[in-house]
Amino acid sequence: MKPFEDRNQGNSGKMGVVPVCSRLSERPLHALLTIIPQEQWPVSYVLVPRDLPGVIQEADGLLHAEVSLPVRWEMIADDEVYASSGCLCCSLRSETGAALGRLFMSLLSRRQPKVSTVYVLTKSEDSAPLKDMVRHSPFLAQRYYISGEAVLG
Repeated sequence: MKPFEDRNQGNSGKMGVVPVCSRLSERPLHALLTIIPQEQWPVSYVLVPRDLPGVIQEADGLLHAEVSLPVRWEMIADDEVYASSGCLCCSLRSETGAALGRLFMSLLSRRQPKVSTVYVLTKSEDSAPLKDMVRHSPFLAQRYYISGEAVLG
């Protein structure tokens, strides 16, 4: 596991996005909690691709468990960071980008409590497609910045 470092220089008012490679982790949601400082759990949000190995079983267990995950999370259909293979057009039209847009709009209308960091789980070892999407999408670039990256496993 490689910890991440926050890169908030000049990004005041924006939410951080952390790409998290979870290819080697059997329980990525639980493994992610080991790298997020506990005091940050209430202001953290996790995007979890449904096609990530082991995540359906883990999420199903969380949904039916009496104890919930201490961070807010949303399941998205596909791991487009992995599937886009670096194509900026595909990244900009991805469900990950749409989920970041929906999150911002729900925060703007105060339907969600404050979020300071969004963790995007991926099986890709290359986070460049996500970084490019956040930097080059006008809507996302004004609201988010890449605040680090992490590897689980």
